[in-house]
Amino acid sequence: MPGIFITATDTEVGKTAVACALILALRRRGLDVGVMKPVATGCTDGSGRLHLADAERLRAAAGCDDDLAWICPVALPEPLSPHVAAERAGLKIDRDTIGLAYTEIAARHPFVIVEGVGGLLTPITPDWLLADVAADMRLPLVIVTRWGLGTLNHTLLTISEARRRSLPIAGLVLNEVAIRPHGVAEQTAPNELKRLTGETIVAQIPFCPADHPADLAEKMALHISGPALEHILDAAGASVGRRNAADERTGEPESIFGVDGPLPDAPDPDAVPT
Repeated sequence: MPGIFITATDTEVGKTAVACALILALRRRGLDVGVMKPVATGCTDGSGRLHLADAERLRAAAGCDDDLAWICPVALPEPLSPHVAAERAGLKIDRDTIGLAYTEIAARHPFVIVEGVGGLLTPITPDWLLADVAADMRLPLVIVTRWGLGTLNHTLLTISEARRRSLPIAGLVLNEVAIRPHGVAEQTAPNELKRLTGETIVAQIPFCPADHPADLAEKMALHISGPALEHILDAAGASVGRRNAADERTGEPESIFGVDGPLPDAPDPDAVPT
């Protein structure tokens, strides 16, 4: 299944906003895009009810009617690392549930954008990291990095770990999450990241003020060029080719996400564990 897995160098660097912008840009090229956020934390509104805000934004950007239980099969109330949030909620994160939901999304759309939670080494369970989820889904990474001081170190660390795990990288997105003067760090970051990593920067997105998430996605999508989209699509296609070749060598898929079984039920907004 062609697609990309969006991760980041840190939390709160704009993964959801970048994902929505990429979805819009790809849809404008006529591509039907499926979306998924396998695990989300901090999923409560002001009244304590479950609220899948990121999943709803992704679905709105995709213009699809897929069940939120497929898009976000694991929703946890506290804004913590998933394994801690699940333990505190008295819940167990089940890999097969995520795999079944991903299989359903992938069967309905020719291209899938999956947004991770936190960074590449965020623990989903004590023995299953976000990097493992990306490997199981067999998707190349788009790494969202903060456009500012510190991004060189954070991005190099993330890329180093991705390469150590043989996770393919489709490109980097420099995202400015707050308005600030562009000093030397901001001015030199793009060229230094290219020089130090050899990876393609598929987009440099300045801070885009907006009153509504849909408006934000529209504005950010304007900074994703046609060549950038071609690069992402080529990387996704190349990744499929590598996976198929590996399957032929081993005689079986490497992914755990080929299981059959019942799909998860939609989260009950009133059933927030305490």
